[in-house]
Amino acid sequence: MIGASAETVPLRVAVVGAGVSGLAAAMRLVDLGKEWQRPVAITLFDPQPPGGACRTLIEEHAGESIVREMGPDSFLSRPPHLTRFCERIGLTDDLIGTNPSPRGALVWTGDRTERVPEGFTLLAPSRWGPTLRSPTLTARHKLRLLTEPWRSRGPSGSEEDESIAAFVRRRLGQGVLERLAQPLAAGIYAGDAEKLSLAACLPQFAADERTRGRITGKKPGGGAKADGGARYSLFVTPRSGVGSIASAATTALSAAGVDLRRESVASVRQLQPGWQVSAKSDEQFDAVVVAAPARVAAELLRGEFSRLSSVLEEIEYSSSLIVNTLHREADVRHPLDAFGLVIPERLRPDHGRLGGAGLSAFAVSFASRKFPGRAPAGWVQLRTFLGGVNRSGCVTADRKDVLAATREELTRLLGVSWSDETADSARITRWDRAMPQYNLGHLDRVAAIRDLMSDVPGLALAGNSLHGVGLPAATKGGTDAAERVFTALPPR
Repeated sequence: MIGASAETVPLRVAVVGAGVSGLAAAMRLVDLGKEWQRPVAITLFDPQPPGGACRTLIEEHAGESIVREMGPDSFLSRPPHLTRFCERIGLTDDLIGTNPSPRGALVWTGDRTERVPEGFTLLAPSRWGPTLRSPTLTARHKLRLLTEPWRSRGPSGSEEDESIAAFVRRRLGQGVLERLAQPLAAGIYAGDAEKLSLAACLPQFAADERTRGRITGKKPGGGAKADGGARYSLFVTPRSGVGSIASAATTALSAAGVDLRRESVASVRQLQPGWQVSAKSDEQFDAVVVAAPARVAAELLRGEFSRLSSVLEEIEYSSSLIVNTLHREADVRHPLDAFGLVIPERLRPDHGRLGGAGLSAFAVSFASRKFPGRAPAGWVQLRTFLGGVNRSGCVTADRKDVLAATREELTRLLGVSWSDETADSARITRWDRAMPQYNLGHLDRVAAIRDLMSDVPGLALAGNSLHGVGLPAATKGGTDAAERVFTALPPR
């Protein structure tokens, strides 16, 4: 720039991917530029609308405006990474908590639903009484569970990874695994408990075994499992849906001068110095944040970082469908006296024409029981999750088959009477290879990625592929990536 001093030439940073992690990275770069009084020009690339998985529809139904979520419907307020981001973009006053009742979750037993015992947190009970009284487990399963405090620890000092299923089976028994732990874990990861890494997904349980010699019962002085179970009071969402996070962030970034590009990026190449990002044209940047799924990042970096690309490609993904339906309350025999239902893997009917396509449910969320504004008076909104790991065929099924499968599943599980009105108003969202699977060896892969990038200044990865599948984790990942590349930017 002729006539400009070095101090006024902005540092150029590209952010590839406008999901929550990319939006958080861009916003953090804006704030870092202000804090350090260094002008930064930020370009955010994504061919899709900002928000990634945060997709919300606001529709009229039965004369009322309602919120319909096509992806995640809420997030935990602690750790506070996303709540702070919402504050930064002016959404704090719009956040609401879950309805006070009927909290809790249900599990399908094969012929009826039962409540997940109060205090049963993901893999183990923090309180004995509710679990020992639960009809979900047989007397034999309960006797096996009672021996947990006296079970020996895993091999001392062993570096061998252990699956969630192997860990629960070893400490709590097959019955607890099949009937409670597996369906609850699948409801979060849409994955296979036999493959998911305990250390990567739920490290607190491995830590409990090491430090306490047990994973059941309350921790001394309280702790994550001393609060009576799932932390429903910590779940929040914007009143107008999680899609408003993307809208508010886009507005804030535009006001800060961020260049938002609806363009696909073909490759990211290292220059000497700087980086080349190839989209509609080739552009040069001082640093790049790749906030995209691991398989996308692998393709972008393949040209010069073949080893890094290979490790990224080892991270597997599961696919699923979310079918959002509206029903008259009179058409649902089940009282829907919880926030949702999970279905054990062993009870999923993966056979026949529809089952063979992977169109069985692994969870149903009772959206209008969780948050206000999700259904008109006299109606309920359900979100049925079909597919999951090893069922990628679900995403190519046609609408007719998807609705037929949803009808069969909701009738079987909740006694729903299906109407033409329900079918016409149903909304289907296809999530093709959207959920990263932290399978055995994941932490080793993450360490290898970290080592391979340690001597590559100006490049950072963000998103849910490495360090956590929830929206708060994605926000933290984007923020951390922005800080890494900013500290590596050349002086001007």
